[in-house]
Amino acid sequence: MAPLHSSSKARLDLALLVAVASFAAVATGGVGCSDDTDLSALFVEAGAATAPPSPADAGPTITVTSFAPARTTAPPAKASATWAAYRLDEGDWHALTPVSEGTYTFPIANARWTLALVCASPDDELTTVYLHHRTNATAAVDVTLDDACTPLAPAAELTFTGSLVNIPTTTQWLDFGYARDSRGVAIAVSGTTGTYEVVGIEPGTWDLAFGVRDEAFLPITRFVLRRAEVVTADEMLNVDVAGPGSFVPGTAEMKLHALVAHDTVTPRVFYAAGGPFGIDVGPQDVPDLEPDVTLSYSTVPAASQLASDRYRGELTAEQDRRTGSRTITFDFHTAADLDMTFLPDPPVPSVTIVGTAPYVRFETKFPVLADAERHEVLATAGKNRRSQLAWRATYDAIHVGSASELDDVMPDLSALPGWKSAWGIPADLTTSVLVTAYEKPRPVSDGTMQRTQAKGLSITP
Repeated sequence: MAPLHSSSKARLDLALLVAVASFAAVATGGVGCSDDTDLSALFVEAGAATAPPSPADAGPTITVTSFAPARTTAPPAKASATWAAYRLDEGDWHALTPVSEGTYTFPIANARWTLALVCASPDDELTTVYLHHRTNATAAVDVTLDDACTPLAPAAELTFTGSLVNIPTTTQWLDFGYARDSRGVAIAVSGTTGTYEVVGIEPGTWDLAFGVRDEAFLPITRFVLRRAEVVTADEMLNVDVAGPGSFVPGTAEMKLHALVAHDTVTPRVFYAAGGPFGIDVGPQDVPDLEPDVTLSYSTVPAASQLASDRYRGELTAEQDRRTGSRTITFDFHTAADLDMTFLPDPPVPSVTIVGTAPYVRFETKFPVLADAERHEVLATAGKNRRSQLAWRATYDAIHVGSASELDDVMPDLSALPGWKSAWGIPADLTTSVLVTAYEKPRPVSDGTMQRTQAKGLSITP
């Protein structure tokens, strides 16, 4: 009997399922959505020869709040970055220190501003440099940091074992989901009984979901929701798939358009009960070489739902995961038939090296996506997963304005107080540069959906 680990039916990245459309954050330290508010606080600058004017003298004040990543075992809490700096228009950079945990402020009388935040592990092996390009129309920004500079002690890992009874005799696959994760695994079945083992469950009070399939790529045949289960230790948990909390799921249609020949399409649809993750209810197989496909996902009867339950999806189409993808993400409560079209494959960005000392700096030019909420340039370099440097620059729609092309140039921050040379990209590493455009969210059912397109390339100094 194989333990139930995270499988190829992969879990959604939490960082991809939050923000205005519940999907604004991204892996390797996603950037939270910007909320325009009228906030002010005391300005603090480190390493300046003379103090800048006070907010009262300088006009509007920009307030930046940084948070640790949201986790199901802990709500998002304010957390300071490793280092911070800002500049107005194309002027000089100034180092910043927080006025309180996770709160930074600076005055602005200019039209545009840029904030730099560094999130680095204690040994600087995992580092992300965030660059937020905004205008004075944005008075407040929330930023979600990486785990690297906001670590939590690992949660205890508990194990469920037990039997699944009254399952169809044709069953070969079990899906399991709760607020923290989603799993899927083949199970051994004798008659109408199967045994299972789920490992790595965190302590807490969870809504647990179990679903059985005849094959991994076929729809769920029986579904069980067990609400508010208190998990404090390893547990023997037998599940009757014809008992209380069980049902035969319904089906909703999902049409996808504008697929490209030889696309690898990964449709992930989760029923999230009590948290950002949940059981995989999506289609498991997508026909190849067809520009338009009709799929389906499993649905939960209204009588079995709570108001907080959500269908959360991320549909990805890619020619080569190393060079970009197109995605559609959605988040809603009431099941609905979906008819969605992928954005076209964007052109490869133009990337040139503008400096190699004291660290490698790139200039990236790319066309603007019409009706985009924001654009992002992500440059990553590393020897392995335990040693990686990332620079992530974002531009909101107001900053872009009517421009048809964006020109992103990585700044030289090395002369500022507190900057570490370890945070810059060295000249001996190949760097992947990925440009992503996020279309403005649009309504779907009683929630929202959002489309993105991304394209990149690798460059060696």
